[in-house]
Amino acid sequence: MTELPLEKDAWLEAQLKAVPLPEGLLERLRQIPLQADEGVDALLREVSIPEGLLARLRRLPIQRCWENRVYRWATAVSLLLIFGLWQLGWILSMVGSIPPLDWFSKVPKQHLGRIGQLTEPLPMNLLVAAPSASEKSLASQPFGLEAAAIQVEMDPALAKAGSVSPAEPDWSERLWGLRREELVLARTLMKWPMLASPLSIDGEDLWTVPLPAPRGVDPPLVPGFPWGDYRRWGVHPFVIPAFHPHLTVSEVPLDVAPASFELARAYLSRGSLPPPEAIRTEEFLAAIDYKYPMPRAGQPLRLGIWAGPSLFRGGQFQMMQVGVQAAQVADGPRAGTSATLVLDCSSSMQWGARWALLVQALQMLTKSFGPKDRLHVVLFHTQAYVVGEDLGRDDMPELLEVLARQEPAGSTHAAEGLRYGYAVARRYGGEKGRRNRVILLTDGMVALDPVAEQRLGGLLAEAASEGIHLDVVDLGQERLDEEPEPLLARLAQLGGGKAYRATSSRQILWALLESITGRSQRVAADVRLRVRFNPRMVISYRLLGHESRAIVGLKPPRLDTYFYSGQSGTALYELRLATGGPDDLIATAELCWRDPQSGQASSVQEKLFRKQVAGSVLQSPLPLQAAMLAAQTAELLRESPFAGWIPTMAQPKAVLEAARHLDSRLLAWPSVQQMLDLLEKASTAKPYRPPAFPNRFHP
Repeated sequence: MTELPLEKDAWLEAQLKAVPLPEGLLERLRQIPLQADEGVDALLREVSIPEGLLARLRRLPIQRCWENRVYRWATAVSLLLIFGLWQLGWILSMVGSIPPLDWFSKVPKQHLGRIGQLTEPLPMNLLVAAPSASEKSLASQPFGLEAAAIQVEMDPALAKAGSVSPAEPDWSERLWGLRREELVLARTLMKWPMLASPLSIDGEDLWTVPLPAPRGVDPPLVPGFPWGDYRRWGVHPFVIPAFHPHLTVSEVPLDVAPASFELARAYLSRGSLPPPEAIRTEEFLAAIDYKYPMPRAGQPLRLGIWAGPSLFRGGQFQMMQVGVQAAQVADGPRAGTSATLVLDCSSSMQWGARWALLVQALQMLTKSFGPKDRLHVVLFHTQAYVVGEDLGRDDMPELLEVLARQEPAGSTHAAEGLRYGYAVARRYGGEKGRRNRVILLTDGMVALDPVAEQRLGGLLAEAASEGIHLDVVDLGQERLDEEPEPLLARLAQLGGGKAYRATSSRQILWALLESITGRSQRVAADVRLRVRFNPRMVISYRLLGHESRAIVGLKPPRLDTYFYSGQSGTALYELRLATGGPDDLIATAELCWRDPQSGQASSVQEKLFRKQVAGSVLQSPLPLQAAMLAAQTAELLRESPFAGWIPTMAQPKAVLEAARHLDSRLLAWPSVQQMLDLLEKASTAKPYRPPAFPNRFHP
């Protein structure tokens, strides 16, 4: 249908014709080219607009022709096709990224000396056969009753019920050769509810997220704090302690995990720089083993304070380090433990380098493994399998090699892992006096309805009455609280064991040691560090790292923590000092704690005087030199405004070259060597590019 032509407006035409033309306008228009003419513009501006013209123009109808309609329809169809093709490609990519379910093909099936062997479960048709009198009697018997075990093991009705196919004669031989406690446990655990996560995520960048929740320090809400610099830079600025008494005191949380350091290593191993917002200076400092002096006999903690010139900022700045070292818990004579580790190997274990931290913890466990301790390892994701049984200290290197080759993927099927774990634990738990523990290590991504939880709790309690106790280590990193996930805590309680929370390799190690040895690894409780600066000697200072990402003043961060066997903590400050004498006090560090058993409070102080400040970088203590290297590396990667104070030190290559002038003894420290390797990869890595479609887990 064609559009009607516009009706003529006689009044409008008359008004337009009545507009007087300025003198010389037509002549000027004939002479000038089609370009800007200031004279013409001035003449046009002098033309007076007839009264009512603009209002009448607004009421004119808009002509709609078929060309406009076709153009609009073509635009809409093109956008719809583009969006539909993108959506189809996204769905196909998600389908293509689903891993195959044949996980057994990824594990070497050759004999590895009790390591890496696959223990196949009983077939479902043997464990869930047609109802028979023997099955009904078994269901009514208590867990582990010998009469019920013998009845199932010897009853030929299972084979006659159509459970065993004639084409599978080997399964009947396997069933006949099983020990009765294995068969009873396997059959009973098949009734366990499916303890599986409702969430299964696979993607290329899952190994990067999420990081542990940071435990930062809220800036003081007092006059004199440079709030503008803090908001603009996102890092702690220099603070002048003379402006306010509260600015003379600094408190730092000591329980820090090196998660962002491991994340940076993962990015750089793929040739890319990490995202700057994911780098935390305090976690790079925690990645160094400073080899602090151990506490004196009878003391749980030792405090130290050192200072020296800044390697990367020039002589006018000094670096001050405060270090805390916990004593080692002695492992006395004991009967030994049969420990069955049930390890979560699902795709979520890639987040925050959890699987790598778990392997590191097992590597450190080798040193504390007793001669009478035996280890058994079960892995689970979508399915479960036994990796090693009856392992001693000499078998640990081979076990670690097998675990390091594993690639976490699939969903979290914890019930299947526990089924295998308890079967193995029963097989090696008969020796009198030997502890028998099943240790579940998972990231906590499990869900269970109340009815299923009640059934599972009953089975765990029955196993605990036979001496098989369950300890659970929650590896989740997303929560600020230090308590394990509630469901995991309840499972540990029902299994007669304990629940632990671990976000670093050291914390995993302490949980494993406490479960295996039966001795608490805590040496101090409510440990709190407070540093007080002398405003007459310290012109300004800044804390490196520990930025708060919560709403300032809403919920104060928890600054006190537990200290475990061999744990260390460090805090690093940058100072500008005033001129003074050698005996002038710079700062006082105070460490407070309570005894974890008696609750008795204790404290110790260390003071730093001007004469204790090292004269050069090489004269500084080795822990301070290593801390400066770690801090500058993090400052560069996070693009801190203080990293480029000296332009020649604003590149990884420059920092790497300056590190070669440090004390040569540092090169023998494995943690320092890892930091140097990271710097070398960062000097040739590609810039970080954010994902096109970031997910909500990304830091």
